[in-house]
Amino acid sequence: GDLRLVTGAQGMAVTPTHSLEHGFLSGRHRTRARLGESARGAQLRSNLNRRGTRVLRAMDAVAAEHGVAVAAIALAFSRSSARVLASTAAPIVSAFQPEHVDELVQGVGVRLSRANLADLARAGE
Repeated sequence: GDLRLVTGAQGMAVTPTHSLEHGFLSGRHRTRARLGESARGAQLRSNLNRRGTRVLRAMDAVAAEHGVAVAAIALAFSRSSARVLASTAAPIVSAFQPEHVDELVQGVGVRLSRANLADLARAGE
């Protein structure tokens, strides 16, 4: 079924809890060597594949176009999701260092174009 219909009928909001996919979509963990530096290495490992690489490349291009960090694009993409918009909820993210907060705050102000959204969605297929 459509989660939006069910939750909307119940007056509930749906909130994405792993908008940065345990940190993978921050763009910092692109190699197996970097995974050892993360407490979430095992969770991140499943993203180190062709699809994950394709997603990060697309995010790199959109981030460069907007002049922001890759994490900001991940958050902006998550915020643009119809599920999030329909529920008026916001994604939940975590930050372990002050610079992470700065990158995430950038994502609030990013307005992705239709082309950006299409490129990111296509990369994740």
